[in-house]
Amino acid sequence: MVATIGVKRLAAAGWAIIALSCAPTPPPSVQASPAGGARAGSHASSTGSDAGALAATPDAASSASPEGPSDAGGQVLALGMPRMPLAAGRSRVAVELPARSFVSVGVLGPGDALLGFDTASGAELGDLHANGAVDEDGRLPRFLSLATPAEPSSLMVLVELDAPGELARVTVDPSALTAPLPRELKLGTASARPLIGLPIPVDPRDGYLLEAPQRYLFLRIDVVVALRTALRQAKTRFKRNAIAVGHASQWDGAAPGTDRGKAQHIGHRSGLEVDLGLPASDDSPSGTARRCEGVLVEREVLRCAPGTVRDLDAMRLAYLLGLLIDGPTPNGIYMPKNRPGPIALVDSILTDEAYIDEIRRAAKELRRKRWIHDEGYAALMEDGLLRPSAWHVDHVHVRFAGEPAAPQLTPTAP
Repeated sequence: MVATIGVKRLAAAGWAIIALSCAPTPPPSVQASPAGGARAGSHASSTGSDAGALAATPDAASSASPEGPSDAGGQVLALGMPRMPLAAGRSRVAVELPARSFVSVGVLGPGDALLGFDTASGAELGDLHANGAVDEDGRLPRFLSLATPAEPSSLMVLVELDAPGELARVTVDPSALTAPLPRELKLGTASARPLIGLPIPVDPRDGYLLEAPQRYLFLRIDVVVALRTALRQAKTRFKRNAIAVGHASQWDGAAPGTDRGKAQHIGHRSGLEVDLGLPASDDSPSGTARRCEGVLVEREVLRCAPGTVRDLDAMRLAYLLGLLIDGPTPNGIYMPKNRPGPIALVDSILTDEAYIDEIRRAAKELRRKRWIHDEGYAALMEDGLLRPSAWHVDHVHVRFAGEPAAPQLTPTAP
């Protein structure tokens, strides 16, 4: 049975329709390497999860007809068609979505060509706009990333352009988490794990919201799974508001802002780094916001003044970081032995020294409650992993170890 992620206002303002629907046509096959990478050529079955059979389906050029089958006067981006052209004007496209996958759907083209972008949302995506990025700027490329349900589904996308563009879809299997060996990468016998957008949260239990344009929220697949798992468990434990996720990497693996001609970060490349908001202990949003009195040191470095931290939920922050370091604990139960281990290996955590002091105080309480394991506690108490950094007065920066993610899309010419 094919499910459709609902439709509304299709005829409003004369939209032409491009339907995002699910067809019975099987997706292009991929071959999974022993290390979890993927190459086109043969079918791969997922391991360790029932999340579907695709390890990665990059949206490269397709030989399928650009128009695709018609759908109520619009077009369909079928599973076998990773990209399709969009004419200038209004379009309605039904995009087919495979089951149990992470999918990023993007409109690509000249940066100022976007006049309108929306989805015809049904009950399944009822919170899409409420939990979306707060500062989408109306520029291309424009992305929507989501986790698909247990059955094949479709998403209706409404696009208006004043110049020709493209609609693209990237699909990744959430179970493709195994790291390739360095030797395999060097010999070309394995692929790096793919880059994919962090899915927009549609369930309050997800425990996060997006605080950056979705084109700047791309991460390596294992990092996406690690973040979603830890944020959801932190939400279950503390039952507080959602924590904001800020900049990660750009959709093509570059630093955010590179597609505008000016990178906004020195790092944040290759899907390995992400900024997290500071959890609030009051009723304010747990977003990118300073929770201390800032002071300029030597007139050029902003830090928190000692003793001025306020409204920081240090317990929740330390718990979240401990989950990223230790890995998830099934049902939140303390497991001194036989834990699954980290989903993605944390390389370093950067924030202001004043917040580090609060995190370490909270970690001691977490250990007393048996809400953190010895490995996570030890890592948070060491300077090697949790490090003070100037200008990190409003967020925590987490960097993950491992190979750079493999981008699934290449830029189009301006």
